[in-house]
This record gives sequence, C-alpha cells and structure tokens, in this order.
Amino acid sequence: MDINLIIESILMLPNKYYSSNNNLSIKDLLLRTNYLEVEKDINYDYIYQCLIKHPEYANSWLTYSENKRSNFGWFIELNDNSNYSVGYFDSKLGKMKENNYDNLISACAFFVVKEIIEIAEM
Repeated sequence: MDINLIIESILMLPNKYYSSNNNLSIKDLLLRTNYLEVEKDINYDYIYQCLIKHPEYANSWLTYSENKRSNFGWFIELNDNSNYSVGYFDSKLGKMKENNYDNLISACAFFVVKEIIEIAEM
C-alpha cells in the first residue's frame, strides 16, 4: 500500500467523520485507511509534506479539534498571538505540553501525528 495515499486518507478523516452519511466512529474511519499497516512509518515529515500539497485539510483538523468534547486529549488552536498551539488537555490538570507554531500546516502535522496515535489506542 502506498503510504502517501494512506496519509491523504488520514488527512480526510475529519471531513468523513462529519459527513451527513457517516455512522462510524473516528477510530473505525482511521482503521479503514489502512493506518495500522504503516503506523510505524508515519511521521511528522510525511504528514507535513502531504499538507503542503493539500492545505485545505489543515482547516478541517482545526475544526475537528475545536469540536472535540472530551475530558482529555490533544488539541490544536489559534492563540491570541495569531500563532497555533498544539498541546494535551486534561480536565483535571488543564492544558499541558503546549508547542507553538507560526503556521497552521506545521501545527496541524504535529497534531495529526499525536491525534491518530491516540485514536488508534482508543
């Protein structure tokens, strides 16, 4: 299986998840991308390069993060300095492990790497 096609399928997850005809969990959608076949090979650089080619996916992941309703998990958000923050949120401890990026593509690549690992472990 071509890793680039799998990554592009992964980057389309938020659009598929919020599609009106979807009745699958985000984990089920991730597993259908064949992620598990290449999970050890997927990294920031692969995702970043795919987002450079398809920057429209980055906004979908930003919206996905904003719409998450969870007591814990990774997030990406636009902060007050017009930069993007990616971090981990825990309802008991608050925001942790924040990294700041000056552009959405870089922030999104980091977020997607962390988020898909967490989704797969659900």
